[in-house]
Amino acid sequence: PVNKRRTKAPASKPPQFSPEEAMAKAIEWHRAGKLSLAEPIYAVLLQRWPDHVDVLNHFGVLKHQRGDSAAALQMIGRATELAPDNPSPWNNLGNVLLEMQQLDEAVAAYHSAVEAAGSTGVEAAEPLNNLGIVCGTLVASKVEPDGGLSSSSSSDWLI
Repeated sequence: PVNKRRTKAPASKPPQFSPEEAMAKAIEWHRAGKLSLAEPIYAVLLQRWPDHVDVLNHFGVLKHQRGDSAAALQMIGRATELAPDNPSPWNNLGNVLLEMQQLDEAVAAYHSAVEAAGSTGVEAAEPLNNLGIVCGTLVASKVEPDGGLSSSSSSDWLI
């Protein structure tokens, strides 16, 4: 009898990505709503580079989407400390605060995003829009059933 040995195919290694490629893939999956695929990539990147502004920013957004707003505020807040001139973390911080109904803090974050972007820059469009949403929410919260403004309303939230 002929002894036929089966040879095993070489074990395939997981694909190796540069940090930039891994981040791009995580963002791609995140934007596609595949949070369970993006999350472990962000976690590995954050473990390796704990002060990476984009990782902190995007992972913070994902954490908020998963219901962990405390972690989101910590991560995105750290990103704003590391890169105060980057409007994206400020805008995302405002978004998290807005969803948490912390309107005054959201306004301050959006204002910082506009300042970081330059008030006429393209990057200022989203935070300016978000400021409009917050202001509309604040005004709506002050309207009485008869259509008048609440006597307790103030304009200290206006920019």
